Amino acid sequence: MRLFASLRSRVLVATVALTVITVLATAWTVSRSVEQALRSQAARSLSNDTDIYQALLDYGGSHTSWDGVDATVADLASRYDRRIALEDASGRVLVDSSVLLGQRDGPLRPRPDAVLDPYSAGVVGSAPGSLVSAVAPSQPAPSAADVAENAQRVQTASACLRAAGIRFSVDDVGDGTRTITVDGDGAGTTEQQDEAASRCTDPLYQPTASQRAATEAQNSAIGSCLDRSGTPHRLSGGEDGDTPFVVVDEADPTAVAALQRCTEQADRASLAPRVQLFLGSSETAALRWDRLTTGSTVAVIAAIIAAASGLALVSTLAITRPLRRLAAAADRITHGDLETRVPTAGRGEVAQVGAAFNTMAEALHRTEAQRQQMVSDIAHELRNPLVTLNGTLEAIQDEVFTASPEVIDSLAEEARQLSHLVRDLAELNAAESGHLRLASGLLDLGEVVRAVAEAHTVVARAAGLTLQLDDRHGRDAAPEHDGGRALVVGDEVRLRQVLTNLVSNAVRYSHPGGTVTITTATTADAVEVRVADQGVGITAEQLPLVFDRFWRADAARARATGGTGLGLAISRELVHAHHGELTVTSQPGVGTEFVVRLPAAH
Repeated sequence: MRLFASLRSRVLVATVALTVITVLATAWTVSRSVEQALRSQAARSLSNDTDIYQALLDYGGSHTSWDGVDATVADLASRYDRRIALEDASGRVLVDSSVLLGQRDGPLRPRPDAVLDPYSAGVVGSAPGSLVSAVAPSQPAPSAADVAENAQRVQTASACLRAAGIRFSVDDVGDGTRTITVDGDGAGTTEQQDEAASRCTDPLYQPTASQRAATEAQNSAIGSCLDRSGTPHRLSGGEDGDTPFVVVDEADPTAVAALQRCTEQADRASLAPRVQLFLGSSETAALRWDRLTTGSTVAVIAAIIAAASGLALVSTLAITRPLRRLAAAADRITHGDLETRVPTAGRGEVAQVGAAFNTMAEALHRTEAQRQQMVSDIAHELRNPLVTLNGTLEAIQDEVFTASPEVIDSLAEEARQLSHLVRDLAELNAAESGHLRLASGLLDLGEVVRAVAEAHTVVARAAGLTLQLDDRHGRDAAPEHDGGRALVVGDEVRLRQVLTNLVSNAVRYSHPGGTVTITTATTADAVEVRVADQGVGITAEQLPLVFDRFWRADAARARATGGTGLGLAISRELVHAHHGELTVTSQPGVGTEFVVRLPAAH
């Protein structure tokens, strides 16, 4: 043991050992701090932005101004650890959570993250420039007077039904009110009892006093507006307890336009005005160094400086050099450079810290890119219909042309396309988050395939295509498969939706004179449905993107036929919800084949 013969050797070995231990502790502490900080930032997903947007939209839909929104903004900012600010059209800041919570954040970003317009959201189902596939403001809860009036009506209707000898049940709606369901099996009932049931329950569904008052106030505002423009009008309806509404001469385009304009003014007067939403500030970054410099990190670094000397100090500097690079990389991320990475040569703990940092930074970059791409995609998909709607309505208001049935049909088609897009996004979100409800049961997938094929036969023939059904599922089936039927456990409606989407795409992208083949095959453990076409095919570069949101083989053609670019993404999530898989193979110029594989029912 000549190595430990001298005090110098023992001190050197002890110092080096202490240095190694402290550096390992530093690496572990910094690794945990970096990992926790990056995970915390990555967790701020689009769902948080959606919650903030919807909460503020609900507030604007139930108030006429933003004057009292301070408490809501402060609560949202504290709950999501997010700076939230609202700015009006003139650039005046209405509320800023940084001021409310006494924080010292930098200036707002040059551009808003979204536009909050309760009126537009309630009309078309989304707001221009929104962060999310916005939904309309939630309906406000019934007032105490409405609940009390509902309770009295339920009591009166119940007494009436009992006196008539009619069976019924009282159900809670969920918002404090109740409704009555009359036994509808028809056993032992007479025509007189049916009339009595209607007479007893009809008052239950008439507008409440507050609802009538609100409608009357709106009618009054619309009528005053029409009077100012000299437009003749009258009240219509009001029979059977319903509230009347304002009507004009439908044959007079000017009167119809005036009614639309006055109705919009009355609606806007009952909602908060349009404002700009800012999330974060210009100095907000993905990661801040002060979150990494925890007390334990400072203590370990101080111990290293105090214990290391001589060669140990040199060794410590050499070992901590990668950590300094890591701190510099974290600082660059703090200033918005999400593509920053650190070298990870070697297998030591410091290299592991670098690898963990790179992994978290990549996840953060990917999350931010997905958020920006989703915002861009949604804005792109909404822009054309909204421009069309807005331009046409302005043209009608300016009397450039009249609101003819053709124009109204065109506007309705654009609105339906927007509704279709929002519905598809909501369905895809439910499927991806695992909240989609399936009405699963034992079914013969072969029958579903045949029904889908029959439904598309006429469309295929009109397109000059041959739709061929190759039902082979009984040939290779095991004897226990109930006579070769393609039995699966699933939701028939959702599986029909998947197959309909695949067959429709095959028909849409096939050349005239081609053949679309639907094949069903059953094995001992699975049922496969193959949909093959002889269409344009998909390139190798595009094939991995087939199931991405808003991907289209031919964007112009898909939009012309009403496609939203979400069908394949929804189909894949629906198949996954059935514990199956959806795959695709394609060759440009030859055709494409989609394969749905589901577990067989035993």
